[in-house]
Amino acid sequence: MKKFVLATALLLSVTNCYNDFEFPAGPEAPVRVIFDTDMGDDCDDVGALIMLHAMVDKGEAKILATVTSNIKSTAIPVITIINAYYNRPEIPVGATIPYTDYYTHTHTPILQTDYVEPEIPWHDELIRRFPDLISSAVNPDAVSVYRRVLASEADTSATIILVGGFTNLALLLESPPDEFSPLNGCELVRKKVKRLVAMSGHFPQGREVNIYSEIEATHRIVADWPTPVIFCGWELGNQILTGKELITSVIPDTPAKVAYSLCMWQGYYDDGRPSFDQIAVMAAIRGIEPYFSSVKGRISVAADGSNSWINNPFGLHEYLKFEMKTERIETFIESLMMHTSGN
Repeated sequence: MKKFVLATALLLSVTNCYNDFEFPAGPEAPVRVIFDTDMGDDCDDVGALIMLHAMVDKGEAKILATVTSNIKSTAIPVITIINAYYNRPEIPVGATIPYTDYYTHTHTPILQTDYVEPEIPWHDELIRRFPDLISSAVNPDAVSVYRRVLASEADTSATIILVGGFTNLALLLESPPDEFSPLNGCELVRKKVKRLVAMSGHFPQGREVNIYSEIEATHRIVADWPTPVIFCGWELGNQILTGKELITSVIPDTPAKVAYSLCMWQGYYDDGRPSFDQIAVMAAIRGIEPYFSSVKGRISVAADGSNSWINNPFGLHEYLKFEMKTERIETFIESLMMHTSGN
């Protein structure tokens, strides 16, 4: 009996830590979000989407749609599992169409100097553990989901969180008028999107996979995206290690706990996984200050996918730098990743 009481107390402590943790208040009104993910490789996509659902439950966000830029067959099932686990199976889900179906396109080859992390089948384990939460619906392509959702939104009201490649957004820009809107893609984005927050790049200069893996799409976005873009670079998420408290906690086996338990390699990720995608969610919902500062200007992307930066105080682009101590940000993100509401 004493063990049960202690475990219950610990569970309540963990699931309420978001409320107890001293942190600035959230936005006054929910941020309306389309979440574009390459779900199925690194487990930080799972952490980011669950973090976003936690923020919805706290009244800070509204998820308009979830779309994937990953052609892997497990990407959509994992997204539907997470949405259903947090009692939102109705959220539209969009599947990517490979870029090769639209353009003569060859992915930039990965150089021998690029680290390639071995694949861990955490997505297969989520599908095995939560089969009843997988949607049987036939999902439309991501561009159709974008156009339908954006057409119904108020002007400059939608925030896009991108934690994968730029394929869906490049195809959205090139989309023609349809039954959802008489506007072409660029006009629709300009009218309806407030900002794009992208986990992309390495600043002030470097080379990062979401940029170089889909280089033609990246160049299209850099040249033609018509709204402000906030870049959350690799150097930010690489400093924020999360997952250790999650997998050792007494919370139930949530999708995040299952995924991270497989991804925390003995001897390599003992202190946690980098939180690349979670930083983008945090910046999109909580904003820049007091967590970050920003440098305005414009990103420049070379043919090999490396990026550099041109300072301009009036530029539409900006990249973020930490202002708050990273330990506080780690605690905040991990508390949201341990969210168990509704189950």
